[in-house]
Amino acid sequence: MTSIDEPSLPEGVVHHAGPRQGDPSLGLDVVEIEYRMHGLELVIGWTVSPSNYFSAPDRVTIRPDGPLADFMNGDDPEMGEGEREMFNGVTTPLLRSIPMAHARHLLRRPYEELSSRLVRDVFMPMPDRIESDDDYMHVSCAYVDLVTGPSAEPIRRLSEWTGVKPATWSARLQRARAKGILVGRGRQAHISPSFKKLEHELRARLAARSGGQPKVTSSVQSAGKGK
Repeated sequence: MTSIDEPSLPEGVVHHAGPRQGDPSLGLDVVEIEYRMHGLELVIGWTVSPSNYFSAPDRVTIRPDGPLADFMNGDDPEMGEGEREMFNGVTTPLLRSIPMAHARHLLRRPYEELSSRLVRDVFMPMPDRIESDDDYMHVSCAYVDLVTGPSAEPIRRLSEWTGVKPATWSARLQRARAKGILVGRGRQAHISPSFKKLEHELRARLAARSGGQPKVTSSVQSAGKGK
């Protein structure tokens, strides 16, 4: 199986509905997917949150796919012989039947799209011209928050937001690396400790612009750990 293949479902588990956007909970959006397994309804959700927070589906709801009395009495027509006993409480067979890898595979794109909007709301609009260290800090922080958080395609997202070609964005980030502002690649990317003060100043201005609080990112934490 390659990384793009859809994981197989455990025996007796059927994909029923979704991915879909669920009802907000605790002020956060959620994407979810629904399954049927042995007379049970299973919903797996992924809370859309700031980058570097939830890195996998974080909620599971299991309930009978019919009247509770039928399920408890073993009269549910969807249940086979011995299946009610299998799901008598939180058992090992129950936990093994939860198709978490399958759910994550199907939820990742809608989760990435929604959670990337949180990053976009912080950093847009971008500077018209990228010239000063402050400008390069702005684009570097946006890249770091995307690549270490929700997005596997941060340059593509930056291009979509701004209408600037991906090649130009790659050149800008390369220039930020040459300046010593941006360090590391992929999920190891972070802002250099030498530019921590400038990063904090930028994030404070962006937070004031949006009426929020400056965000402490894993880029700073990683730099402190010597990554």
